[in-house]
Amino acid sequence: MTATEFFDWWRTQMVELIPASLRGSWQNAKTTIALEIEENSLRLSAPPSQARAEIRPARQDEASQAKVAEDFLSHLPGIPQRVRLTLAPGEYLLQHLTLPRAAQDHLAEAVGYQLPQLTPFTADQLLYACGETDDSPAGDALSVWLVAIPRQRIAQALALIGQRAPDSPLQLSTPPRPDEKLVVAWSAPEPAVSPRRRMRLAWVGLIALWIAVLALHNHNRQQAQTRLDQTRDALTAQAREVVRLRDRLESAKSQAAWLSQRREHMVSPLTLLDTLTQQLDDQTWLQGLELRGRHLTLRGISSSPATLLETLEGSRLLRDVRFESAITRDGRGQGDRFNISARLERPAQDGGT
Repeated sequence: MTATEFFDWWRTQMVELIPASLRGSWQNAKTTIALEIEENSLRLSAPPSQARAEIRPARQDEASQAKVAEDFLSHLPGIPQRVRLTLAPGEYLLQHLTLPRAAQDHLAEAVGYQLPQLTPFTADQLLYACGETDDSPAGDALSVWLVAIPRQRIAQALALIGQRAPDSPLQLSTPPRPDEKLVVAWSAPEPAVSPRRRMRLAWVGLIALWIAVLALHNHNRQQAQTRLDQTRDALTAQAREVVRLRDRLESAKSQAAWLSQRREHMVSPLTLLDTLTQQLDDQTWLQGLELRGRHLTLRGISSSPATLLETLEGSRLLRDVRFESAITRDGRGQGDRFNISARLERPAQDGGT
C-alpha cells in the first residue's frame, strides 16, 4: 500500500468517527452544479447561490470558455458535490423498443448491445438510460424505453468545470415526454487532496480518534450507570413487594391462628344436633332451638321436663343447664312446655369434627 492509499484509507476511517452534526456542516459547504444545454448555449448555475455563467462554444474560443468556467467555479459557495444536467428536447434521443422477456433481469446490458442497431453510435459513445414501460405486455415480449445522449458533447461541457461524464446507464426512473426537457443528476467525484492537506487531515483524524475513544468511554460509563440505576429500581420495587407479601403472610397466619383457636373452643352444630338426638326421649318434642355463640336455648314439650333437665345436665357438651322460665301445662294435654338454656363447652378430650 502506498502512502497516498494509506492516507486516503485513514481519512475515510477518521471521517466515520466524526459526529454526524459536524459532517453535516461540511456537507452544507458543498453544492450542486447545474448545466443546461440548449442548441449552442451552455448555461451554468449553482442554486441557491448567485453564481451564474453562460458559454457559447460557437462564438467563443477555448481560452474564453475556460476563463468563463474558471470564474464561475471561483464564485461557488463550496465543493461541487453533485452535477445536474438539463437537455432540451432536441439534445437527446427517445425511443421505444421491444425485447424478449428474458432480458428483463439484465435490461441495461441488453439495451447496450442493441444501441449500434438503434443509433449511429456505439454504447461507448453514448450516455443512456432505459427501463420497462408502464404498458409493457405480460407475455413473452418486453416493452422498453430508451433515452440516449451523445457522450462527446457532454464530456466537453463537463471538462470546462473539471468534471467527467458518468458511466452508463444513467439513474433515470422515468423517461421525459417528447416535448419535455431531460434532467439527470449524479454525484461529482471529490477533488484530489494535496499531501500537506492529507497530513493535516491525518492529525485531525488522530485527534478525532482520541476524542471518539473518550466519548465512547463516557458513553459506556453512562450506559453502565443507567443499567445499575434500573437494576436498583427493580430491586427496590421487589423489596417493597416482599414486604407487602410478608405483611399479608403475617395477617394470614394471625387469621389462621384465630380460626384454629375458635375451632378448638367451638362445638359443631352437627355434633350438638347428634347429641340432642341421642339424649332426648320419645316423649319430648323440640319446637325451637337457638344457638348464639356458645349460648343454647331449647323450647318444646315434654312429658317429664325435670327428667329432661337431668339428662341434659349429664351431657358432655352442655354446662349451666337450667330452666329459663316456669314450666306450663300444654293445653292439648301432650305434656309440659319448657324453655331450657345451657352453655356449650367443648370437651377437652374431643378432637372435634
